[in-house]
Amino acid sequence: MSKKKTFWPYGIVLSIFAIVCACVATIIFSSFYPVYEDEFYFDKYQNVKYDYEGIEKKQANFNKNFEVSLDSIKDTKKDERGRIFYILDKNLLFTIKPKLCDECEFAKDFSLANFSSSLLLTRPHTSKDNQHLELELIDNNKLGATLGNLSQGRWQLKLKLQADDENIGFFTFDFVI
Repeated sequence: MSKKKTFWPYGIVLSIFAIVCACVATIIFSSFYPVYEDEFYFDKYQNVKYDYEGIEKKQANFNKNFEVSLDSIKDTKKDERGRIFYILDKNLLFTIKPKLCDECEFAKDFSLANFSSSLLLTRPHTSKDNQHLELELIDNNKLGATLGNLSQGRWQLKLKLQADDENIGFFTFDFVI
């Protein structure tokens, strides 16, 4: 009989211990970082994932009742992929109008003062330059904001308008400077 000692049992126990430590470290490390927000829907990814059909229904209700346009466009241009980009003034102007139809519920007593709105100025593919802009009520159907000094390149405006709990609209406008 040989009395040769082997390292295998110790190696297996140490490997299992290292795996458990790595799992605990990953959980502790990830708990310090926030959940990313979905930029288009202004909400956490999990909320968007679990209630996507409800969000789409609210968007369809909004599109049925309202028209939204960006009025501060100086010019448009297309890139090689066929995407349309706007060239904008420094003063943004959004017009929101109720659609005039029989089943439209907001056509009679429309006022933007009852709306809640959010506007995000961002660069695509990075959140480093994100700016939440304040929208001001200019007219009964116009909202305005001012762009600061922006560096050259491609930018996006992401707009969220909420008339009530069942009418929420999300809009994206691409532009270049």
